[in-house]
Amino acid sequence: MNDNFRKGRPKIDNNDEKIKQFLLEDPLLSTRDISEQLNVHKTTVSNRLKEIGFRKVALKWVPHELTKNLKEFKNQKNISK
Repeated sequence: MNDNFRKGRPKIDNNDEKIKQFLLEDPLLSTRDISEQLNVHKTTVSNRLKEIGFRKVALKWVPHELTKNLKEFKNQKNISK
């Protein structure tokens, strides 16, 4: 089996797990910092972050969905009002 030359953009390595690990270690990392470590364009990192459900809040990358603990805290706060 031979790999033939193909036109178009080459398939990139899926770095989602590496990106998640970087953000678990330091949620203040910028897309530029991550892109330099992975040797990819910062737009690629930004797009992957959105795809895997992260968004930037107050200079930190956080998961878009609330964790179980945050949901409980939010519910308790609303009940006490």
